[in-house]
Amino acid sequence: MGGVAGKSVAVLVVTGPQRERLYARFRRLYAGHTDVHVVLDRREGERRGAERYVATERRRGARRASAPWLVFPPSDSVE
Repeated sequence: MGGVAGKSVAVLVVTGPQRERLYARFRRLYAGHTDVHVVLDRREGERRGAERYVATERRRGARRASAPWLVFPPSDSVE
């Protein structure tokens, strides 16, 4: 997996905005794991503007990698 801020990680855990308690829980759960990076998503709103008309598709194939696998904490540790 690519690096986060110049740091190579194997697992990236992102929690949604206004989920500080879940973020803190993941930070504690993975504190000793150097290959896990936990991030709190602080974005607000959609970054893209209104859709624009495009006459033809210019991309040559898929640009995104395959969907990542998901990591969930054990059910007894979720708030």
